[in-house]
Amino acid sequence: VRKNFVKRLDLDSKLLRYVTEDKGMRCYKFEDSHHHLTDGIIFQPNLPYVCGTDVNLLKWKYLDTVTIDVEIMPPRQNFHNRNNDADEDTLNVGVLGDEGSIVDMTRYVKLPPSERRRLEADRHENGAKIAEVGFEPTTGEWYYLTMRPDKVAPNHISTVLGTLLELAESLSTEELQYRMSVPPGGSDTWRKQTRKMQRQLLEHQRETNKAFLRRR
Repeated sequence: VRKNFVKRLDLDSKLLRYVTEDKGMRCYKFEDSHHHLTDGIIFQPNLPYVCGTDVNLLKWKYLDTVTIDVEIMPPRQNFHNRNNDADEDTLNVGVLGDEGSIVDMTRYVKLPPSERRRLEADRHENGAKIAEVGFEPTTGEWYYLTMRPDKVAPNHISTVLGTLLELAESLSTEELQYRMSVPPGGSDTWRKQTRKMQRQLLEHQRETNKAFLRRR
């Protein structure tokens, strides 16, 4: 499928407006020439084509598609006692390090019990050892997406760190649309305006609380 290129200022009106979401899947449909699933946008600089890795390319992905692949590790004896953790749903996971080593991520990637049970059910069914998991910045919780029987190794730690940085930036669709629509020489006031609106929201909640207490 031929890529559809648009200018930066047209990202909102000529690209993202044609993306629809249904049952957690996003589909890009433009006339009769394009109709396919999408997970983000590639920003291409006005430079000659580079064969292989092009460090000047930048891909933005929807936050709920920014995930990592981890390897399910065997249970470790006395793991809970060493960490003063009585949670029976602790899942030992690791990612790839240099020279084929495994970096233990158990302390940082902790699935809620319900997500752990879903993972274990799928793992029992297909026998895979690589799981795709994501992190929801608004709730601070990890979630399980799917097992990856098509993969034999987890992500490298460098990929994982890049993914975590991307999640920390939390560049939402709305922020991307706003910032890309600012013309050259224009004023990007996203941060100023969002802070203002957050203060207004806080004041609104305070007034709502006062009204609630008066009715009691």
